[in-house]
Amino acid sequence: MKMETRHDSEGFKSRPSADTDAILNNTGKHFYLEICVRLDHFIDISKGLWRSED
Repeated sequence: MKMETRHDSEGFKSRPSADTDAILNNTGKHFYLEICVRLDHFIDISKGLWRSED
C-alpha cells in the first residue's frame, strides 16, 4: 500500500490517493460495526435490569 500525497500546481498538498481513502473507509466501517455490536449488547443488559422480578 502506498501512501502518497498529491501536490497541486501551487505546491500545496491535496487529498490523499484513492488507496488511502479505501483504507480509511474500511477502518470507519469496522469501528462503526464494533460500536453498534457493543451498544446492542449494552441495551440487552439494560433491558434485563429493568424487567420486573415477579
